[in-house]
Amino acid sequence: MAKFDRLVFADDGRVIIVDWKTGQRRPDLDQLYASWQTVVYRYVMVEGGHCLNGGIAVVPNQVLLIYWHAAYPNLLEPLGYSQAEHEEAHRRLEAIVEEILSLENEADFHKTEEVSLCQRCEYRSFCARGRVAGDEWEIRDEDLDFEILPEAEY
Repeated sequence: MAKFDRLVFADDGRVIIVDWKTGQRRPDLDQLYASWQTVVYRYVMVEGGHCLNGGIAVVPNQVLLIYWHAAYPNLLEPLGYSQAEHEEAHRRLEAIVEEILSLENEADFHKTEEVSLCQRCEYRSFCARGRVAGDEWEIRDEDLDFEILPEAEY
């Protein structure tokens, strides 16, 4: 399952997923490509996008994920997608699901040592790492004043 910040079905057939980030540090492109969020968002759109696209299948090369950083408002991080990346995402997701299913009890689920990762986690109260998740950051449509270039220009 994925919850997108903004989803656009463009007239040219592209499906554009926009995700905004509020951190002060901008992750590098390799970190963005490797993140579970990138893997899941693009995979879910290809596998289930037809439910939002009038029954029309979404193929990987139509998917564009754009990261927008509040601290860098004029800089967009567009990440395209390919069939090979989709197959790799399937492999990664299948492997992690198998790993999770192999865990037998609560003690097998280890907390991260990097507590800063818990700051925005909506489940952090279950781990005694805060009572509630960090504040949501609101964005208005007029704050998203940018032009999406044709894919060939990325």
